[in-house]
Amino acid sequence: MTQFDKTPDPDQVLLESLHMWLAKASSNPFLALLEKATAKVQKWMPESWSQERLKDGGLTSASNETSVVMYTDCGDNRRILLTGDAGVNALRWAGDYAKSINYPLQQFSFVQIPHHGSRRNVGPTVLNYLLGPIQPEGTVKFEAFVSAPKEDDMHPRRIVLNAFMRRGGQVIATQGDHKIYYGGFPRRDEYSDATPLSFATSVEEYD
Repeated sequence: MTQFDKTPDPDQVLLESLHMWLAKASSNPFLALLEKATAKVQKWMPESWSQERLKDGGLTSASNETSVVMYTDCGDNRRILLTGDAGVNALRWAGDYAKSINYPLQQFSFVQIPHHGSRRNVGPTVLNYLLGPIQPEGTVKFEAFVSAPKEDDMHPRRIVLNAFMRRGGQVIATQGDHKIYYGGFPRRDEYSDATPLSFATSVEEYD
């Protein structure tokens, strides 16, 4: 499953060379350790509420752009947006379709942050379109959940979480923990409130 119908065939020579190099690296403990350490190196830059560094134009895979986007209206002003692994194009297409059938945007109570909080899947323009413009600092309009593995050092991206917070999102991350979002019934005794993430004053630099 490497291609869709109209995607050019991959360069087999390049792929085979890459596979051979990776095989050699995995058999060399020093190279494997060096590769792991290099992957975790991250450069940071300052960011403030009024200085958004997230860029438009993120490119993600064709398969991500075919991810299902779900809009649910539960009544009582509870609207849910589930984004899966959708990228900027898929999110914009979904927004356009919602508007065409008179589903209101920018009025969600729960939003899933796409693809573990990857910066390739969102940008300021599409977030403004779906969620609304940047709000005064500290404003909370909706809950935003992001799912990422506990040992994932690259996700969620701080630059993405800040972007959701600016537009009124109270952000909750799983990071290996089990969390639920519920409503319409009392909280169960074995559950406790999740701690929202704070706005980050330093974010990832672009490569």
